[in-house]
Amino acid sequence: MYTRILGFAAVAACLAMPVSAAVALGDAAGSYSISPANSSIRFSIGKVGGGGLNGAFARFKGSIRIDNSDV
Repeated sequence: MYTRILGFAAVAACLAMPVSAAVALGDAAGSYSISPANSSIRFSIGKVGGGGLNGAFARFKGSIRIDNSDV
């Protein structure tokens, strides 16, 4: 019951947002650094019959570049 009410409230809140609040895709263009303090790279290797391996990289660095002509 409460889930349905909260769902309706969330939809109503989204519909009430002004259209001007939407971000254009071109605004995302630029270069972004990956912050190791706020990011993680994890992986999982499955194995038939169970088990497998889970891991994470302890050190990494990188950047993401979004070209304005690609969006």
